[in-house]
Order: sequence, then structure tokens, then C-alpha cells
Amino acid sequence: MKKRKGDVPLCFVRPAIINTSYSEPFPGWIDSIAAAAALYLFVGLGIIKEIRGDLNLIADTVPVDNVVATIIVASAYNMGNK
Repeated sequence: MKKRKGDVPLCFVRPAIINTSYSEPFPGWIDSIAAAAALYLFVGLGIIKEIRGDLNLIADTVPVDNVVATIIVASAYNMGNK
């Protein structure tokens, strides 16, 4: 991609699993119930009361508002480093 990009700035932001919002537009905001979002919704509504898992593992999720902020900052930074 670097060879083919020409004069177009190139920047990659590759988040893990995107989670509900942390604070913007409000805590817990989500626009769909696809993939992991369905799990968060059903737990939040009390439909799912327990989940089997390994407490030694890390759920690799990132709040959507953090992802958006990172994309904005990375894009602005990248524009200054053509």
C-alpha cells in the first residue's frame, strides 16, 4: 500500500472488538446488536445473568468513542507527516 498510495496520506487504525461507548454521546451507547454488542445488551438488560469464562484472560474490547477519537487524532497527525 505504501508503494501505491502516491501523494495520499496513509494511516491504519485497527482496533480490537469495538465495545459500547465509555462517555460519548452517553455511557453505554451502541447503534446495533451485532456480534459482541448483543452480549453487552443482554447482560445490561439482565437477560443474561452469568457467563462462563476464564478470569485469567482479558476481554480485548475498546469503547467506540475511544476508537473514534483515535481515528481523528491519527488522521490529523498523519496529515502533518506526509
